[in-house]
Amino acid sequence: MIEVGLKNLNNSWKILGLNFFILGLILIIFSHIADTDDWYFHTIFIVLSSFIIFKQFMKFTYIPKETLFIDLRWIFLFSFWFYFIFGSSLLVFGSDELISNTKNIYSVDIKTVLRINSINSIGLSIVLLTISFINISWPINIMGRLKKEIKYFDPMGHRSLIVAILFCFTSFVYTFLISIAYVEKIFLFGIFQIFQHAGIGFGLVFFYYKGRYRILICFIVAVYFFLYTISGIYFSNKSLLAAPIVFLTTIFFIKTQNIY
Repeated sequence: MIEVGLKNLNNSWKILGLNFFILGLILIIFSHIADTDDWYFHTIFIVLSSFIIFKQFMKFTYIPKETLFIDLRWIFLFSFWFYFIFGSSLLVFGSDELISNTKNIYSVDIKTVLRINSINSIGLSIVLLTISFINISWPINIMGRLKKEIKYFDPMGHRSLIVAILFCFTSFVYTFLISIAYVEKIFLFGIFQIFQHAGIGFGLVFFYYKGRYRILICFIVAVYFFLYTISGIYFSNKSLLAAPIVFLTTIFFIKTQNIY
């Protein structure tokens, strides 16, 4: 049933991809005719692209919410909006101090911004159109097996799981200490960054695990999420703030829809 729904949604994804491809071409034209103070062209991009994206998300009023996680295009589309549209909107909607500081750090003008918007839009369209021709129903089987495993596993009997959680905690602490310049960065820093973010995957236990030591396991995961979010606020890092919210919201939708 869900597989059929995913295939039916492909047409809307193709249309969305074509919309952004056309928008990207229009932005290229705007980048050649815009004057120095014509920042309203950037505003048009923000408003129009946000409208197109939120119109796509309106489909959640009648499709199963679990597709937000099974169909990875939804997460990709939200990430695109959050970083490349909402983030860039601060160039016109942010405070005067923020705009001034941004332009001092990054020497940008309206022509450059429009060309960047064009590249991002065309890049998004290529990704969406490419994925729409690929069978992406494979995450359903993965989620099914994962749900069964996490429901019945014995956390104290899985030493590899304990090691994984501890390594994620260690990675988080280490990257934090590097960020505040307390310790020096080593050549394995990239690996620690990956496991720092991978730790939010343990949020699945909130919704699926019903076995022994549930309170203890959930408490440990909750501490990790709390520290992860606090670090996002401390460093003003949008990734650290958005990732836990998106992940937990997605799993909540899957759980409440009783997909399995």
